[in-house]
Amino acid sequence: MTTQFVEILESPKLTPLISLCLVCLILFYRDGGSGGRQIVYSSSGEATNCKTTTNDPTGASSSHPENKGNSCELPSCELVLQSRLYSERCGTSPAKWPLLITGTPRSATVYATNLLRSHGMKVQNDWSNPLQHGSVSWIFAFEDTDNFGPARTGGGTFQHVLHQVKDPLGSIASMCTEPIFSGESAFLQRHVYMPSFYEQPRSLARAALEFWVEWHVYLKKMKLPTYKVENVTAESIFQMSHLEGVFHETAPQVSSSTNARKHRPPFTWQELYTLDPRMATRAWRLATEFGYEYPAVDFDELTCLPSVPVCQQEDAPVKAQRKCKAGTHPFPRERISRDANLRKSANPEGWVDGGCIEEKTGNNTYVGVPGVINFRR
Repeated sequence: MTTQFVEILESPKLTPLISLCLVCLILFYRDGGSGGRQIVYSSSGEATNCKTTTNDPTGASSSHPENKGNSCELPSCELVLQSRLYSERCGTSPAKWPLLITGTPRSATVYATNLLRSHGMKVQNDWSNPLQHGSVSWIFAFEDTDNFGPARTGGGTFQHVLHQVKDPLGSIASMCTEPIFSGESAFLQRHVYMPSFYEQPRSLARAALEFWVEWHVYLKKMKLPTYKVENVTAESIFQMSHLEGVFHETAPQVSSSTNARKHRPPFTWQELYTLDPRMATRAWRLATEFGYEYPAVDFDELTCLPSVPVCQQEDAPVKAQRKCKAGTHPFPRERISRDANLRKSANPEGWVDGGCIEEKTGNNTYVGVPGVINFRR
């Protein structure tokens, strides 16, 4: 049957148009009918759209001329429709605001809000509705009409979404203060899978680790422009969100300890490994991909501690389930500490990824164009 089908395709009696349609059909069913973003080239070498495309063979882009000749694969519409990112390609609701900055809780979103406000941007943090220029909110990472907290977007989307990251060791320790097993529980379980919800007794520390990993995994799949909050400049955020026109050069000093909470000391990688070797490995990979470096840590030599780390000392009597025996290194088997492919040097302004930006071409198809992180001075 397959041989006969190929012979039919190659028949000179079939017009190129019919052949192209058959190829489109094959690609559609090969991807399970999910509308996979595939490029089909005609006999002239030009890309033809079967559904939508993620690569532009011409590289032409009106807003990103610097990337002419480059392309990237856009996130699937299935992922985009879970978010609050505007996408004409995916048929989202119209964009109401220019910018959303998102990440995990306890990743300096309040600091970022105050920093941007000090330079002229009108944005709001987690606990209120977006202002003129948008919002800085970990909660708005996912579209949810009943999201945690009082802030709502009314189904509106954001023209640009940026991914803010912070070193996991301190961020996860601070996330111990979040109501993960209470107020945030239903919201989190609708969007990410966290095994700790189903364990007895529960470990808040392990849940914070899972939360940090799974939230960032989703945002990374969205291929958003990504920066380290410890190093980012306000001006570069304005430029990446196309709000240069409202940027004020001079601004009052903004404290990085705004909204600080009392919490345990930052976790060590050995403590995270003891909580869950597999989840800690995922966190390590993410952290190194985000550009964080730990020269004093050889992840391959970490072993599990005798006792399971906790968020607060009062949690100590609660004996959480162990994921590994003390003194062992059960996972991963391959060495990852020295894998140079995991490390990504940050731009001087703190940017580690320009993201993949959706562009519409002249023939009404869509292409992914790498975001530019060489900021103007």
